[in-house]
Amino acid sequence: MEGVNEHQTEDKQHFNNRNQVTETVENSELTTNQLTSSTQQTEVEVTQANTPTPSNPKLAELVKELPKSDSIEHNVWINKVSKQRASYSQVVARSTMKAAIPSINIPTAIASKLKFRNTAFFRSFLQDRNTQPDHQKEFNSLLNIAIEKYKRKYNILLVNKNNRDQIYNKLRKKLAINTILSLNLPLLEDHVSAQHIYYLINFGKIESTMEFEQARKTIGKYQSENRQELPDKPEDVPIDITEFLLFTLPIEDNNRTAAIVKAMRLIFNFGQLPNAYFVTVRTPLPRNPAKLKVLNHIFPLRDRSRLAYLAEYHRELRKIYILQEKLPSTYFDLPLEKIDLPSIPQALRAEYRNLFSCKPKNEMEFKSLIEQLRRVYRFKKLPNDYIIQKKQLPTEPL
Repeated sequence: MEGVNEHQTEDKQHFNNRNQVTETVENSELTTNQLTSSTQQTEVEVTQANTPTPSNPKLAELVKELPKSDSIEHNVWINKVSKQRASYSQVVARSTMKAAIPSINIPTAIASKLKFRNTAFFRSFLQDRNTQPDHQKEFNSLLNIAIEKYKRKYNILLVNKNNRDQIYNKLRKKLAINTILSLNLPLLEDHVSAQHIYYLINFGKIESTMEFEQARKTIGKYQSENRQELPDKPEDVPIDITEFLLFTLPIEDNNRTAAIVKAMRLIFNFGQLPNAYFVTVRTPLPRNPAKLKVLNHIFPLRDRSRLAYLAEYHRELRKIYILQEKLPSTYFDLPLEKIDLPSIPQALRAEYRNLFSCKPKNEMEFKSLIEQLRRVYRFKKLPNDYIIQKKQLPTEPL
């Protein structure tokens, strides 16, 4: 009986130690010098669901309760979901539609690594303290803070390997959850949002029952449901939205249409922007350049030197016309590409070969020969072999 009681006491102590570890990391503040207190009470409860369980039917009701105001208490909602034992993926998928980004301080180097989904976060750790990267120093600092808090709270001098590993794993989960909550996922495409979430799930070593494609569709569905219908007139778009997206309506520069439409689709549901959203309503580009309202004196292009300005012409046309990626072939009437002039006249084309070598009688005849060559050939100077050199006048008569 004494042996049984001893084992029961050890099991009870191990269980208490595990709870103490969770509580210690949970109450730690997450900055370079201290762990942030903004998510102290609830986030670790979510991460405790290491083994996924089927989602509770009440989850659908919890989804409806997600606040829509800017002053969202994300901890309260996550706590409610965690009590229903929902899978982590479902919690995170719904958290992408939070109305406001909570203020969570994450150490700079760690935040940068997680933001850009760095896959060598731990592989880049070094033993030499003098050469350790910044994110390793920050992570070790957070780990040491959590361990010290655990030791002070439970009045112990040393932490065994088991408890240290538990603190280490809880810290990874806490960093993952805090990063998810700090990302502006509603303003990202569903695929990018899913990439962020699954990277952080793997970072925190959190199991998930939801496949990537299913998560992407779930996020896209929530994003679509939370988008507003596009007003018929640009004046009806709330000014805070236009200020946030950094553009003015109606659209004056049609060259920016694609970028503006992409940004607006993150907030509004619409197929095509109404004409009221443009200062100048664009029409399809006419096939015949003679029908252009602008630049009709430029097109069709006949001078190759003007190709350097083609991008500028393209921007001007886009202001009033709907353009494809390339201009139609009817907008170009360029001469054939010139070739390099051969070094000897015998290598010229047949129609020019009988002209050289030549002995021009005067300057006009010489210029005429040069113009004929320049129609086909590219050169700066005419080689000496193309001209029959005149003999030098002897110094003395014969």
